[in-house]
Amino acid sequence: LPESGILDFTHPDAYEYWLESHKPLFELGVDMIKAEFGEQLEDENMVSHSGDSGIRLHNVYSMLYNRCVFEAAEKYCKTGPFLFSRSAWT
Repeated sequence: LPESGILDFTHPDAYEYWLESHKPLFELGVDMIKAEFGEQLEDENMVSHSGDSGIRLHNVYSMLYNRCVFEAAEKYCKTGPFLFSRSAWT
């Protein structure tokens, strides 16, 4: 992937920012989100707000990302939440 930043979903303000950033999409009539690229944490030198390394969060990150987008849809989508995602973790 090209150089980019990674949103820290363990930080409450970042989580809320991403959730709220979806509101305009649902106001336009979007009724489904495809959450993509939620599995890019691998670096042991990365440290999240929670104190976890990128390696420790590697699988959990996609769950946090998908949960955030799902909660945005749950809050703002008139037809109810529907999320299509390639990355997942149980």
